[in-house]
Amino acid sequence: MEAKRKRTKNIIIAAVLIVPITFYLFNIRYVIRGTSLIVKDGLFSHAYDINDIQSIKPTHTLLSAPAASLDRLEISFTHDSLIVSPKHKDDFISQLREECNSLSVAHYDMRFCKPLDTEVLESVSQRFSRIVTVEDGQLAGGFGSAVLEWLSDNGKTTSVRRVGLPDRFIEHGTVSELRHIAGTDIESIKRAIINN
Repeated sequence: MEAKRKRTKNIIIAAVLIVPITFYLFNIRYVIRGTSLIVKDGLFSHAYDINDIQSIKPTHTLLSAPAASLDRLEISFTHDSLIVSPKHKDDFISQLREECNSLSVAHYDMRFCKPLDTEVLESVSQRFSRIVTVEDGQLAGGFGSAVLEWLSDNGKTTSVRRVGLPDRFIEHGTVSELRHIAGTDIESIKRAIINN
């Protein structure tokens, strides 16, 4: 009889612990309303100003956060950061970007790797915290590599994402098929800009 009571007591304690955790994990939602990102986790709700977003990058951190999965995004704000795990990350990021008024994108046609236009790179590294280089050539030893070397040599902490041809054999196909396979098509470039 005593063993049955103890087992019942343990089941009740386990239920008291598991039910709120399950409720919390399966009730996390991210709602974008105007310029606010609203995070609803269980009984609580927090609003963040989308215009304060500084960067969005993938992470697999184990830090406690309103994120049910370990396939997460870290959203850095001006004075804070948030870790989330939306089900459809690309759509979530695109929706944030559409609502964000502070997204600033500029295009610079650098034309060649050598000589590298260091004046333009100095200006870009001061103006932007993220750079995406796009080249119609091999990434290894290409323009993006030259930009990374210059940034490193000059103590810059600008984040760089390179888009170009990988160092592997690409099968035959149409130009659009090859660009898609190599990750240099328009959609791949858009993803690089959004996810950098």
